[in-house]
Amino acid sequence: MNSQNQILSNQKLERILFEQIGTRIKHFRKQKGFSQEELASLVNISRSSVVNIENFKQNPSLFLIYQIAQALEIPSYRLLPEKIGDLSIGDVSVGTEIEPESEKLLKDFLNSGF
Repeated sequence: MNSQNQILSNQKLERILFEQIGTRIKHFRKQKGFSQEELASLVNISRSSVVNIENFKQNPSLFLIYQIAQALEIPSYRLLPEKIGDLSIGDVSVGTEIEPESEKLLKDFLNSGF
């Protein structure tokens, strides 16, 4: 694959990643019963930023993902997809509860600095 195709491939994967993050934020926000305005207020951003993140028009920073997870009272890894294209680190879908032992293994892996 030439470098131009690699760049396009990386851009596509990045787009997919942020689409999945936006979808997960929306899912957990609704599950928590928060409006977009309420979530925005909790993390000190505008409602339009929440709308743009959930609609894949704005990419949240890693720190903002962490802040949103804290506001939603969920571990931040729940906002990150397990799969991006063919890159897989598990098979847990949005809203799926996992066994405590599996959750611990996943947390340990994510905290290991892979």
